[in-house]
Amino acid sequence: TLWAWGLNSLGQLGDNTTISKSTPTQIGTASNWKSIALGATHSIGLKINGTLYSWGGNYYGELGLGFVSNKLIPTQIGTQTDWQNIAAGSYHSVANKTNGILYSWGSNGDGQLGDGSNISRYTPTIITDQIQSIDAGNVNTAAIRIDGTLLAWGENNEGQLGDGTTISKNTPTIIGTATDIQSICIGDNYMAKINVDQFLTSCGSNRFGQLGNDSLLNSSVLIPV
Repeated sequence: TLWAWGLNSLGQLGDNTTISKSTPTQIGTASNWKSIALGATHSIGLKINGTLYSWGGNYYGELGLGFVSNKLIPTQIGTQTDWQNIAAGSYHSVANKTNGILYSWGSNGDGQLGDGSNISRYTPTIITDQIQSIDAGNVNTAAIRIDGTLLAWGENNEGQLGDGTTISKNTPTIIGTATDIQSICIGDNYMAKINVDQFLTSCGSNRFGQLGNDSLLNSSVLIPV
């Protein structure tokens, strides 16, 4: 079952109201939810049967429904039943299917969708293939390919893509040479990854010490934690 609480000004809780909740509130009656991801004002959810849903704010098309009206309840995106993983940035969404094809939609001002443009998309748009896992930050995205390599794209003003520059990218860009990336996590303008050998590295903004390397200096490359 699905539960939500907190700010609900645009229906991002999915309970068919815009009234904020201070305690966990059950959303609908479905009991086959698998995973959820939260943006700034929107939510996306994946069911066990591989169907994809979204709700909440939709100013940039981040719900993937083909229009920009908000939705107060979980609303299915298309009819496909082979979605595997989901992630949400502030105003964009990404998901990959069981066949490894990656899709994204929503805000794209910094190239966070990865389609080679800076144009918002209102429906899931094919970006690349051979993807096994994904994550999204405020205005950037990263993915691990089946071969264990790391891709990243979007805003890069503080080096959060880890490609050695502070230049934003609007297409998936290979980060480093490692082929054994196991997991990734994106925060507010920074990113961390773990290799198969459990070696942890991070990059991007470090003004609060979020890179964990005993300094407050940003890094545009992945450095040991």
